[in-house]
This record gives sequence, C-alpha cells and structure tokens, in this order.
Amino acid sequence: MTSSLSSNSQFTVSSGTTVTWNSPLTIYGNIYIEDGGKLIVNTDLTLLPNVRIYVHNGGILEGTNGSFVKHPSSSMANWGGVYVEGTNEIGGSIGTNAIDLENFLISGAKIAIYTYDYELGVSPITTNVVQQIQCKNVTFLNNDRHLLVENYGAYAINETSPNEFVGCTFGAATSSWPIMMFSPDGFSFRNSEFDYDSPFAQRAIHCDYPANLELINNEFYDVGWAAIGLHYTVENVTIHSNYFSTETQHNIIQDFDYAYTAIELGAEVPTTLKNITLSNNFIGDFSSVNTDNYVGIVMRNATGEDINITGNTMTGIGTGIDVKNMSLGNNLIRSNTISEGDYGVVASGGNQALYIQCNKFINLKEGITIKNSTLQNHTFGLDPNNQFTNILNYDIANYGSVPFAYNVNLSTPWTNPSTFYGTVFTSFVSSNECQITSPPRRSPSNDENIEKKESNLSVYPNPTNGSVKILLTDFEEKAQIYLYETSIKTF
Repeated sequence: MTSSLSSNSQFTVSSGTTVTWNSPLTIYGNIYIEDGGKLIVNTDLTLLPNVRIYVHNGGILEGTNGSFVKHPSSSMANWGGVYVEGTNEIGGSIGTNAIDLENFLISGAKIAIYTYDYELGVSPITTNVVQQIQCKNVTFLNNDRHLLVENYGAYAINETSPNEFVGCTFGAATSSWPIMMFSPDGFSFRNSEFDYDSPFAQRAIHCDYPANLELINNEFYDVGWAAIGLHYTVENVTIHSNYFSTETQHNIIQDFDYAYTAIELGAEVPTTLKNITLSNNFIGDFSSVNTDNYVGIVMRNATGEDINITGNTMTGIGTGIDVKNMSLGNNLIRSNTISEGDYGVVASGGNQALYIQCNKFINLKEGITIKNSTLQNHTFGLDPNNQFTNILNYDIANYGSVPFAYNVNLSTPWTNPSTFYGTVFTSFVSSNECQITSPPRRSPSNDENIEKKESNLSVYPNPTNGSVKILLTDFEEKAQIYLYETSIKTF
C-alpha cells in the first residue's frame, strides 16, 4: 500500500532531525533537507511532475533498496530530480556524504542528480566546495539527464575524497549529454555500465574543465558518437581498463571528420591536456558496423603535456589513435595493439614531445602516419621497436614537409623492404628497448624479495592498489621497470 504526504505541500527535514521512511510514499511537493538534517529513504517514492528533493548545504540524503520514480500515468511529466546545493561544505566535513545511495533506482526525472556551487538566484561562490556523492549499484533510467554538475565558482572536491559512482547502470536518457559536468574535480566512475540505446545521446560523459577524474573498469555500449568527451583544460585524468563498443551505425555529423570515438580529448577552441593516462582499454567488437570513420582515441585542437596512451587494444576500427600537438613534457604511445583497420597512429600538428614505442600494428593500411605535421625524431640510440605485420601500404608514412628520423633494429618485424613513404631517414641499431617485460599479475607481501639478474627488488604495497615503491640494491646499471605496461619508473 502506498501512502502520501499532504497534497501540494512541501516537506522539510529540519536541522538536528533524522527522518526515516520505510513504506512507499507519493510525494506531491518539494522536499527540503536543511543543514544538519538527514532523510533516510529505504522504500519507493513516487514523485509528481516537477517535484524536487533539495539537499541544502550540510544536509544528508541516504537511501538503500528503494527508488525515486515518476508517476506511472503516461500523461504525467517528469519529476524534477535531486538538487544538491554546494554553497560551502555539503555534509559538514570531508568524509560525510551529501548523497549516499545503494541498490537504488532513479527514473523519470528531468535531472536525476544536479549538483551546483551556488544558491538559486545567487552568484557562484569562490570558497572551497565539498560535494560528496556516493552512489553504489544505482540504476539511472529514462531520465532526461542522469547527472549535471555545475561548479563555476569553485571545484567540487579535492582528489582525496572523490564523488563515487560504483557498480552503477546508466540507461536510456533523452538529453544529448546524459552526464554533463562543468569543472568537476574529484569524480570516480568504476565498474559501471553505460548503455543509452537512444537516438538522442551524443556522449556518454561530457566534461568541460575536468580535474582529478577517473574512469576504471566501466563498459560503454551504444552511447552516441563519443563515449567520453573531455574538453578545454583537462588535468589529472585516468581512464583505465574500460570496454568500448557499439552496434549502432554512426555517420559523420557537424564539422567533425569522424563518426564515432571512444575517448575524445579537446574542443573546437584550443585546449590544454596535462597528466592524462589512457591505459589497458579495449575498443572494438563493432559487429557489422562500418567503422571507416571511427577513431579509438582522438585529440582535437589540444596541447598535450605528459600524456600516456599505454597498453590499449583497438580492433576493427578506422583509426586507432589520432593525436595533435603533443608538444610539451613527455608524451608516450606505448605497447598498444591496433589491428584490423585502416590506420594505427595518425599524428597532426606539432608533436615535438611524442614518442611512439613498442606498439603492434597488424592488418592495417598504414602503421604510423605523419599528416602535414611534425613528429619528434625517434633516434635515442634505441629501436622504438614498433612491430608492423601485414601492412597494406606503408609501415611509416610521412606526408609532411619536415623529415622524420627513425631508428631501426634489424630484428624488428617489417612488412616488406619498402616500408616508408615520404622523407623518413633510418639508422640501424642493435638495442631493443622492449625486451624488459611486465611482471605477472600477483600480490607480493611487504617483505617479499624478488630475485632478478642478481638484483633484489623489494615491492610494496599491493601493486593492484595502483601505487608501487621499488627499492633496488646492488644494481649499478641504469634500468627501466615496467608495471603492467602502464607505469614506467627509471632509476
């Protein structure tokens, strides 16, 4: 049986008050959770059109095994959504969540969760904002938009206490950008599924000015013509071990020269990218889709600094990696496998700080393409050891006017003696930089010693936690240590 609050009246959870709902309710008016108030929802709420749940600064909304859904009548408009106000420190202090939902459904909302750093009608603030959202096993379905973050006055949160979406499902939505975030700082999406299956969606996740963002072990299916779009100033981003695929045929739209991309970095205006890791992602399984204009990873009008594209697998796609203007810091494309498509790596613009190393290019038209641009010479006394197998046209093609120099190891697999197009100078070297391979996946104890070439390696803590410290003893020569092909430390 479903009961209801008073018709057309608002409900307020006052400061110092905890309200718990365990039986289904129909909500006719707005709900306000004031500073110091807490609302616990362990049931199903049916919300009438435009009704909103406001979590004011210092208020808390918790819920387990319940739902927020629109009225079942087809004539009813969507309800408003959960509005999280960020005028100072939501939840009081770091470690307390403004929203904490688990095993929940949010459906039929205009904006399922809307977090912002200003009061309605008041200019954005400039002080630190702590907006802590924890969603675990939450399903977002049939909303106009699933998540909207607007943090114009200040970043949302520091990286030590991120907003987390773990094990969530993001389903159909009617907005072009179902997840849209402006200046998000400290957001984590892990072990979640994005499958909009909608003609409206253009990007699964659209971010402008993101910082301290991570996407790990997620699955992206039919989510539009870009799964992840990160634009303008982008700093400290990790996209690791995600799966990207689509069964929908996408066509080139607007002014873009591609129809689909898994990861899009950059924008129509100049963009700055810094400290970004794209590692161990899989892009493929496109079924019978025509993928000539599909790109795995693309950079648009961006200046890259310290970008690592490492250990990814891309198969059956038009172009694996399309990069532009990797001109600052150390940028690395390493140990990727790109197969069964047209082009492996296409470099445009000025790429004076980009090194392409230890990749496998298989069954492509071209392996490395320098397109009306410059690419730093690959002559550091070592063979970059990219492997080219069954390349139809050229292993390396230089369509620019600036000569490109590339060291060659005699043991490197080449397609045929005529492997180059354009001005490519080669010199033969015997060193092979890819002979040091990644250690097996395992969890050594704190005191465990690993013998290798008469050198003791003490590894701690658990490498799967993503942080490994290595102490070398009795080792005189310079060495490089590769961890799961995603991290390089030089001693």
